[in-house]
Amino acid sequence: MGKKDEQMKVFILGLDGLEYEFVNKWNLTNLKQHEYGKIKVPVNKESGLPTSPEVWAAFLTGKHIANLRFVKPFPVGIIFDLLRFMRKHINISLGLGKKVGGLAPSRFPELKHKTFLDYAISKEINVPYYSYDHRAVDVTHRFAKGELSLSEAMNMLKSIYEERKRQILTEMEGLRDVELVFAYMHYPDILQHFLIYRPRKIKEHYIDLDNYVSILKHKIGGSSLFLIISDHGFDLKQKNHSTYGCLLYTSDAAD
Repeated sequence: MGKKDEQMKVFILGLDGLEYEFVNKWNLTNLKQHEYGKIKVPVNKESGLPTSPEVWAAFLTGKHIANLRFVKPFPVGIIFDLLRFMRKHINISLGLGKKVGGLAPSRFPELKHKTFLDYAISKEINVPYYSYDHRAVDVTHRFAKGELSLSEAMNMLKSIYEERKRQILTEMEGLRDVELVFAYMHYPDILQHFLIYRPRKIKEHYIDLDNYVSILKHKIGGSSLFLIISDHGFDLKQKNHSTYGCLLYTSDAAD
C-alpha cells in the first residue's frame, strides 16, 4: 500500500487494563488476533497488584523499576507533601483531614532510562512517560473531589476515548520512514473503575474496542507485526486490577 506499509515493521497498541478473560469470554476476535494469552507483569510490593507506572516503565525499558508511582505536579506535589507531614507529625491538617494527598491531579513520574523507542525510528502517540496528556486521570480526580457528577465524569471520559481513537487514526495518515509506532489509550481501565456494577456496559466498551482494532488494522495494512499489550487486567469480583497483563498479536496486520 505504499512506502509507509513497507517500512513500518511494528505497530503496538497499549490498552490500559485490558482483561484477557473478557476478551476470551466474549470471543473478541479482532482483539485476540492470531496469538493471545496472559503475561506475567511486575507487581507492586506495597499493594500486591500491578500498577500502571511500574508496568509501562518495565515494558518500555525491559526492566522492573520498583516503587514507581503517580506523582503530584510541581508545585502542587510539594504543597500536599507538606500538608501530609503537618497532619502526621504535628496534627495540623488545615481542614483537609484524611483527604489530604488524594485530591491533587497525578502524573507519571520522570523515567530516567532509555526505552526501546530510542533504538528505532519510532513514533509514539500519547504514551506514558512521553506525550501522555493525563486528561482521563484528571477527570477521575475531579470526580473524587466532587466537582463532577458520575454522569458528567462518564460523558467526559467517553469523549476523551472517542478523541483518542480519532487521534491514532489521524496520526497514522501520511506516516513515512517510521519503523515502529507505539500508541496508547488509558482504556478500558479507566472506564472499568467507573462501571464495576454495570458489567454489560463494560462488555459494550470491549465490543467497541474490538471494532476499532479492526478499523485500525486495515488502516495500517501491509505485513507489520500488530501487537496489543496491557499492563494488567480487571477483576470484577475484587473490583480491582488483576495480577496479569495480556499480549495479543498477529504478524499480518491486513488479515
